[in-house]
Amino acid sequence: MTKLDKERKRGRKPLPPDIRRDIPLVFRVNAYEHEILKHYAELECLELGHYVREKTLKTKPPKRQLVIPEVNQEYLKTFSALSNNLNQIARILNTDKANADNIKIKSDINRLVQILLAMATEMKTPTTDKE
Repeated sequence: MTKLDKERKRGRKPLPPDIRRDIPLVFRVNAYEHEILKHYAELECLELGHYVREKTLKTKPPKRQLVIPEVNQEYLKTFSALSNNLNQIARILNTDKANADNIKIKSDINRLVQILLAMATEMKTPTTDKE
């Protein structure tokens, strides 16, 4: 195991204590009641535990919202634009027009590959704000 493996935290980030569900609740039902609960849970496309919780507490469980940092949103927009460019290049390469534009296409591909490699390198290196 390398030093990097030891330092890196793995798994899901822990939930705040007010949201975390760590108290098990167990109740017994017979086979018929279990089938009825499973049937109604399936009708509402819920797992059995979620269905019982929703019906007994009359609330839906809070959903975790995915928060994308601003830097990643900027990269996402850039990658989206670059992927659109690459798709257009691939479409041209797959048509008969490719012979006349081969030199321009190759230069566009090389330029996009350089940009993608630079962005990937920048994303891997941690940035520190020095003010």
